Amino acid sequence: MEDQDIVREFLLESNENLSRLDQHIVELEQRPKDAQLLASIFRTIHTIKGTCGFLGFTLLEGVAHEAENILSQLRSGQREISESLISIILESIDAIKAILRSIEESGSEGLDHYRDLRQRLGLVAKQQPAMALEPVPLPEVVSAAPLAPTTPTAHPPPPPPKMARNPSRSATAQFA
Repeated sequence: MEDQDIVREFLLESNENLSRLDQHIVELEQRPKDAQLLASIFRTIHTIKGTCGFLGFTLLEGVAHEAENILSQLRSGQREISESLISIILESIDAIKAILRSIEESGSEGLDHYRDLRQRLGLVAKQQPAMALEPVPLPEVVSAAPLAPTTPTAHPPPPPPKMARNPSRSATAQFA
């Protein structure tokens, strides 16, 4: 099989999987705890990412990788589905579709590098999920007197001057 045939097969398979993905995302909003549905969405993005690496489509691989990170967090239970996560995943899918269209039409990934989207995906993946726990109250600190404000100095103060001793005089002669 020639490279062009491999790319054509990749495009066909990716577009078929992505057409089902739109419906899966809608279903995921209705059934956010459906592990099989989430696994199917993850596998679609994971497969596209993996094949991109093999074919050298680094931009497409980067967008898919960042989306995959969020989907992985959802799969592992580190995060829960939210409107904002669904929105950025859908935006990722739209970008993936656009890059695939560009590859199909021109053989290249196109001029849009989706830097903003990739950056936002990376930031979302690094954010700690909001915890649904009650805030823990901090212990109350009671002090007798307020602390005096301190002013940091660039250098510590010099040590006090030492008394010079005159070795020719005795200690008693100095104070006489």
